[in-house]
Amino acid sequence: MSNTNTTSPRPPMRRLPWLAVAAIAGMLAIASSTTPTAGAEAADEESVDIAVVSYASDYGVSHAEAQRRLDRIQPLQTILASIRTIEAGRLAGWGIDHAGTFTGWVWLAGNEPPAPEATGIAAAHPDIEIRVGAAHTLTELLDAQTGLFQDIGPVGRTTDDPDTVAQIRPIVTYTDIDMAVNAILIGIDPSLAEAGPGPVAVTDEALQAKIAEITLLLQGEIDVPYIVEDGRGMSVADDFKGGEADILTTGPFTIS
Repeated sequence: MSNTNTTSPRPPMRRLPWLAVAAIAGMLAIASSTTPTAGAEAADEESVDIAVVSYASDYGVSHAEAQRRLDRIQPLQTILASIRTIEAGRLAGWGIDHAGTFTGWVWLAGNEPPAPEATGIAAAHPDIEIRVGAAHTLTELLDAQTGLFQDIGPVGRTTDDPDTVAQIRPIVTYTDIDMAVNAILIGIDPSLAEAGPGPVAVTDEALQAKIAEITLLLQGEIDVPYIVEDGRGMSVADDFKGGEADILTTGPFTIS
């Protein structure tokens, strides 16, 4: 079992920010076309420009390259979806790399080559890659994640120690799947374990100590790699009540 413990350098619960930006820009464009007023057109143009400027700044590319990438996100998602369908049995993850080379990728479990049909699709698009060598499929990660805080019949648990789970559950603010590293993410906020009328501030040093402690406690509970990370400031989902099936609060999305 190759479990890991790091504090992720990124903010917790990451989404697909530039996909969202592109979607918003597209909706603004539709609104502009259905209501052809000068004010709406100006607002649309300004919103798109802001997205381009922000992307260019974040990733160190020109405005023209930022615009090209933003326009390419949705087509990439469609292509990746086709490859995922073909390789569903081995699928470990997918995403779009934005730092450095702009690349859409699908990651497969095992070292066998992709199916010829999937290889053909990737070969037709220079900005698409199929990567192999993941240790676990996405299904295995999701099963382990869902079973982590179930008290009865958990999936992906090597032991059934309710005392261990009881210690951890109150301070977990979310769980997620990081498909780029093939691991479960577990966000914690140690302040939630403190007695009193409200949360207590937790120093970075105290957080790191708790991350190390929780990582050790979970070694007998998860059969797949996991990362315990900073979950301070995140709200516990209303449906997070001890391991129901919809414990996944953010979706297994990856961006870098």
